[in-house]
Amino acid sequence: MAADKRSKNKNNMKKQNAGGSVATEANEVYDTHAKRGIVLTKKHEKILKAGVLLVLVLFFITAFIAYPLMPDIMPTHWGLNGDVDSYADKTVGVFAVPVMIVAVVGLIGYLKNYDRRRKHKSRLELERYDAGTAGIVLLVTMYMYVLYAYTLLYALGMSENMTYVVLLLMIPLFAGMFWFLNKMDAVKFRQKL
Repeated sequence: MAADKRSKNKNNMKKQNAGGSVATEANEVYDTHAKRGIVLTKKHEKILKAGVLLVLVLFFITAFIAYPLMPDIMPTHWGLNGDVDSYADKTVGVFAVPVMIVAVVGLIGYLKNYDRRRKHKSRLELERYDAGTAGIVLLVTMYMYVLYAYTLLYALGMSENMTYVVLLLMIPLFAGMFWFLNKMDAVKFRQKL
């Protein structure tokens, strides 16, 4: 009985190495972050934020180009069956989405600084968290831009069913979001090596 407890304690001590390393079954020690591939940094955050700004500018360029071409009443929402279930004036239909996206991105940036958990994170954890948040915001703004552009094309009669576009775009959106969440250590997808 005592020998079993000692062997369990030895195994637990091997698994919890002081340097943040983890021991595998074969007593091989590896660093958890060294095997993860890309580790998000402040540099990644800057690039991802620049991408978000670029997409926001693209929203407004598209809106100003599309406005004179739009009909006075345009579709703005589709039901699950693919039929249009909401229409709006062209000013609202063209400019509401870009303004709403800018407001949401600004709100996320503002509220992120007031997250109470930030003071309990190390500098590296904060870098991963901020870069991962910027990556998720970039993915969502890109997704919304494609839907917005497709809505404008539909209003001009250049496209057909919206349902397939929405569903197909959700696959890379959610895959990318889970990738960023994994890099932020919010969701764990690690394999034992």
